[in-house]
Amino acid sequence: MRFVGVLLGLALCFYPFCVYFGLQQFGPRALAFVLFTLFLVRYLTFKDKTGFLQVNLLPAASVAGAAFCALAAVTDRADFLKFYPALSNVFLFVLFAVSLRRPPSLIERAARLRHPDLSPRGVKHTRQATALWSLFFVFNGCVALVTALYADLKLWTLYNGFLSYLLMGVLFAVEFVVRKARMARDADEAASL
Repeated sequence: MRFVGVLLGLALCFYPFCVYFGLQQFGPRALAFVLFTLFLVRYLTFKDKTGFLQVNLLPAASVAGAAFCALAAVTDRADFLKFYPALSNVFLFVLFAVSLRRPPSLIERAARLRHPDLSPRGVKHTRQATALWSLFFVFNGCVALVTALYADLKLWTLYNGFLSYLLMGVLFAVEFVVRKARMARDADEAASL
């Protein structure tokens, strides 16, 4: 079942391209039915899981995605299919923001996998990085919403299927390099004491 969940997660990462090419081949109603089924199966894969992400966030995102697909199927309109990337950013924002309110932050948890003895300065950095990611998801979600409301399908696909991932990759790379530099500086300071 985990393998199915991973495959569904990957398929949903390519959601904008699925929508773009699916609409050209099948039309809104048929595509919405296929995507509704994917969201439903994804929901079922998380039904008996534990943890905030698996219990709350991913099932909620799956239900919301299924609801948009159901609207698209009932109305036979593709417009509803374009809102899922904006909604995904809302859920990602919630995931990161909740971890700021209930430490350790999400990035601190990831950093502690490799550096269990994270310094107070490292903890501060990971909180700042988590806040930065939260802001990014607000920005990205707003752009995704604007493209869903006002852009044609090609521009919507370009931003939500490529440019947003490119921006995430750049932000991740910059944050990773800064974190590594700060951790190296902390290690040097600790060694000199």
